Amino acid sequence: MKWRKIANTLMFKLILAATLGIFSLAAALHLMNQSISEHVFEETFSEAQQKIFNQIDRQFYQFYEDIWNISSTIASSPSVKRYLVQTDPASVNERRNIYYMQKEMKDTWLSGYTDLNVVLVSADGKSYIYNWTDKLSASAEEILQNSVTKRAAKEPGKLICEYQESGYSDVTKSEPVIVMACAVHEKGTILGYLYITIKEAEFREMYNHFTSDTSIIVVLNGDGEVISSNDPDYLTAGSAAWLRIREIADKMEKQHIYQMQVKNGNSTESILYQRLQSSNYYLIGIVKPQEAFLEKYHTERIVIFTLSVTILILLAISIFVRQQTRPLADLADKMRNVRSGNLGEYVQVKGTEEIRELTETYNQMLCLLEDSVQKLIATEKEKRTAEIHALQMQINPHYVYNTLTSIKMLIWQGNAELSTKVIDAFVQLLRNTISNTKEYITVEQEITNLKNYVLINQVRYGDAVKTEYFVEHGCKECLLPKMVLQPFVENAFFHAFPEGKGGMIRVFARRKENKLIFEITDDGIGMTEAQLRMIREKEKKGSKEHMTGIGINNVDDRLKLLYGEEYGICMESEPEKGTKVIVKMPVEMGVK
Repeated sequence: MKWRKIANTLMFKLILAATLGIFSLAAALHLMNQSISEHVFEETFSEAQQKIFNQIDRQFYQFYEDIWNISSTIASSPSVKRYLVQTDPASVNERRNIYYMQKEMKDTWLSGYTDLNVVLVSADGKSYIYNWTDKLSASAEEILQNSVTKRAAKEPGKLICEYQESGYSDVTKSEPVIVMACAVHEKGTILGYLYITIKEAEFREMYNHFTSDTSIIVVLNGDGEVISSNDPDYLTAGSAAWLRIREIADKMEKQHIYQMQVKNGNSTESILYQRLQSSNYYLIGIVKPQEAFLEKYHTERIVIFTLSVTILILLAISIFVRQQTRPLADLADKMRNVRSGNLGEYVQVKGTEEIRELTETYNQMLCLLEDSVQKLIATEKEKRTAEIHALQMQINPHYVYNTLTSIKMLIWQGNAELSTKVIDAFVQLLRNTISNTKEYITVEQEITNLKNYVLINQVRYGDAVKTEYFVEHGCKECLLPKMVLQPFVENAFFHAFPEGKGGMIRVFARRKENKLIFEITDDGIGMTEAQLRMIREKEKKGSKEHMTGIGINNVDDRLKLLYGEEYGICMESEPEKGTKVIVKMPVEMGVK
């Protein structure tokens, strides 16, 4: 009876289905491996290797073309030739020549290769290395006695390429390199030699990702000498592998054979041969198809096939289980929508008893959460309104007193017209800051407030500091929070022009796409980066002459609170070059 109950459980049925699937899978894999033909695999594998060869060929062609252009440009450069024949290294002409020579080298494709090392050696032993952070580890005499130099001397118009166990500089002195050398000559006379070296390991990166344990790639120069390989045995001159590959390359070149099978011990190797385009270099590929066949079809392919069948079995089981747990999935989908801010994602109560209870609890929680959020939003709106009202009431009493004193002096002086203008400006300024409870005003109103504020300051301190306003078409009716621009004009008026220094404050308003952008610039004394950083971290308290205590960070926080983090202010300044403040906010129209 107990076993009958176990056999009727879902878990037992799942295990039984999985077991039957695994046995079926093993049988299918066995039949598949029996049906695979090794001969077909070898042909397919060789075709794939040929495509890889074509990709390597394209990469090498680009590299060879760049190296040829670099060497041709440098070898034919008048500056290089003058350097090689110059005898006084301390002369002004020598230094000037080196400058032009470095500039010409920089303008070649050399600037695109950070792994190349360029060395010049004159016929009389003077040397130069392009990379100023590196230095030669070999003497000029040693370099001139090198085999690549001797070969370049015999063929002045040819770029000689050799593999060497070490390079000529401190960076490459302990690593194998590929050296490309050519003679720099003038009217049949060799003036010196140009050497371009690259680490063999870095050169190998052009094809290394195409190699594996069952494939080897060997690159040979026009003389049949190995210059690079992912197998170090082929790089050792005189080794059995080195002699064997040269013999194979010579045979395939003479007989114009591009693919053949050779015996190597107990295994058969497939040899692929290809001449690299636009050069006399060769590419030899050694493929071990039998090992590749065993590796591919007895490991990775079997695993992939097994996983595929297993996934199908699990998919069938998942469909069955999902039918039973569909209400729970619906609940999870609704909860994901709630994370994006949608609190109206209620769920229909259905399913098993446990899921029904969970769904009812979730709906109740969502209802309570939505109610709490609405209350919080209302509270925050009231708080923000109170904060804005408090800012509007921050009119500095000293500013009011001093302004009224200035008006009084104008009246005593008998300047009725100017007194009237200042009184009107002051009244309008107070009306828009204290009496007007609206949080938003138009750009036109904000500019009017600025003009009134500046007029009052000019009466009190003189008109040495002037202002200009530039408002693009379509900006005047845009809305912005009240008193956003005034703090920046105020700071410029009092801090950018000390000790009665005159200057200009300019206010620009423009629209760019869906953004309203203001720029407040002055040509005052400017600030250093340290002063800017200090302002951002901790603002100075306003003086008695300031109209309000509204600071830069206050404006920035206010804009980010209203519109988001992508909006706010940005300040730029340089000593003696003035200051620029950029204020960004979205374009809003209408009544708020």
